[in-house]
Formats: sequence, C-alpha cells, structure tokens
Amino acid sequence: MHQHTEATSAIGTHPQQAGTGPAAQATTLPGNAPATDSKAVLQFAITPDEIVVTAILAMGAPRCIEQRWTRRTRSSFLLAAGPVLWEMEKDAIGHDLADFLDRAGVPLAIANMLPRPASTAASAAIAAAAREVANV
Repeated sequence: MHQHTEATSAIGTHPQQAGTGPAAQATTLPGNAPATDSKAVLQFAITPDEIVVTAILAMGAPRCIEQRWTRRTRSSFLLAAGPVLWEMEKDAIGHDLADFLDRAGVPLAIANMLPRPASTAASAAIAAAAREVANV
C-alpha cells in the first residue's frame, strides 16, 4: 500500500512561467498589444447623381480615404475629390486594399439604374396629364 503524505505536482516542483502551459497568461506590453478592433471597412454610397467610395483601415490609428464622383452628363461621372487611382493611397490603406478597390472600379451601372428625380418641366407635364386623365 502506498501512502502520500505531501501533495506534489506530477509535472514538477517549479511553478509554470508566464507564456507556458495551459494556464499561460499573455505578457505583451500594452504599447505592443495587437489591436482587438483591427478592420477594413469599404463603403459605397450610390445615388443617381453621386458615388462616394470610402475606404477605412483601422490597424492602430484609423485611416480614411474617400473618392467622390459626381454626375457630369446623363451617362458619365466626373471625379470630384479623392485619388484617381487607389494605388496612390497604398501607404495609407495598404497595398492589398488599394489593389482591390482599383480592380473593383466605380459602380457607374448601379448609379445609372437608379431612378432620377423628375425635372420641374417633367413634373408639370405629369401633373397636367394626370388632370387631363381625371377629367375624361
């Protein structure tokens, strides 16, 4: 019969050091701690007359770059603000994100499919036609 009189660890007599074993605790200094909310955000705000593409990269201090397009003619848009190519902003938002946005292009077809508000003349013509139909 075996009898144990002292409780000893089967692993050894040294307590576990930080960073080893199943109960390890992180010892990274707060200044070097990885950001828990690191993210890349891409936003496309598309209206019939304007397209705004926003790229936000948050890895430490957030960096935001915006590209704004305004309708020039019925079928074309003009760059009103922001970089011509996202590649020009690769130092701010990173090469991969800039490359992705350059390949994605500007969603002109989506802006063109959205209904545009009627002009004053068109609204007057629609109202006149509605009155004429109502009187028949």
